[in-house]
Amino acid sequence: MLEVSVKETGYQQYQIKVNNYFMDLPFDILINGKKEKMVIGKDGIKIKSDLPPVIDPTGYYLKKIAYY
Repeated sequence: MLEVSVKETGYQQYQIKVNNYFMDLPFDILINGKKEKMVIGKDGIKIKSDLPPVIDPTGYYLKKIAYY
């Protein structure tokens, strides 16, 4: 099972990281209600969003998501 962390790093800024997998993985991410395909690498990605992002909204991956 993938463990994904979403951490708010500032006002409307988030860092998304896969904690237990260290290769690039493509994810669909809902950012401000709009679905975007992004690749999350071992260092994670940083995004700006008015609302907390929704990772893999269609449930393609078996995952656990932690919001901080």
